[in-house]
Amino acid sequence: MVVVHGGPALAVQRLAAGVPDGVHAALLAERLQVPVDGGQAHVLALAAQLGVDLLGTAEAGQPVQRRGQRLRLPGPARPGPAGRARGLGARIHANQLGPGPGIRVAAQAGAASADHCTYLTDADLDTIVSAPLVATLLPGAEFGTRHPYPDARRLLDAGATVALATDCNPGSSFTSSMAFCIALAVRDMRMTTQEAVWAATAGGARALRRTDVGHLGVGARADLILLDAPSHAYLAYRPGVPLVHAVWQSGLRQQPRT
Repeated sequence: MVVVHGGPALAVQRLAAGVPDGVHAALLAERLQVPVDGGQAHVLALAAQLGVDLLGTAEAGQPVQRRGQRLRLPGPARPGPAGRARGLGARIHANQLGPGPGIRVAAQAGAASADHCTYLTDADLDTIVSAPLVATLLPGAEFGTRHPYPDARRLLDAGATVALATDCNPGSSFTSSMAFCIALAVRDMRMTTQEAVWAATAGGARALRRTDVGHLGVGARADLILLDAPSHAYLAYRPGVPLVHAVWQSGLRQQPRT
């Protein structure tokens, strides 16, 4: 069953509105949290009733027949020439609302990171570890939407590299507080305080494929904070309390905002 406020038909209408004919049903199935088995068929049936023209089952890059025309689904998205010239790599929004092909697409695209990773199969987990992909977990989104939190413990125990980020956006995670996300990761995602802080710093750098940030060392940028706390663990122990005493950016101490 589709579990979206307003019912499945309304959800298909909303998600397909403004999307060109030929959007792949599997992608809508993932967005709608339709179970993998029969998910595409369910979405296609609803779409047919609503007059929404969707493509059926096909692998990326394979031709699909529709109304006598041969269409081709796009392969994995990659940055354009301008983005590549500036060092940008692919990042994939994957498996946030339900199981789907996002992790496989991320691996095929050579992405640095798969973001969200909330609903993972054993095959997805194997792909993340072997690709390798950084699993960037965004607990603010689950806090805002009341979805289950990603299983960070399962990822870490399997040997995956985990990053933490805020996913700051006005729709589902309107927070810019990394300390809040660290607290959620420790409380609800079974990470230790050391793992959560590493994921929020060095893990984020791995997700960007950068070696000059996310840690302190020779050759790295001198970006750091000084906490008004006896331990980094207070980031999780005192959620919501401002603990930053001082900030340095590129080696220069920043003046407090007034």
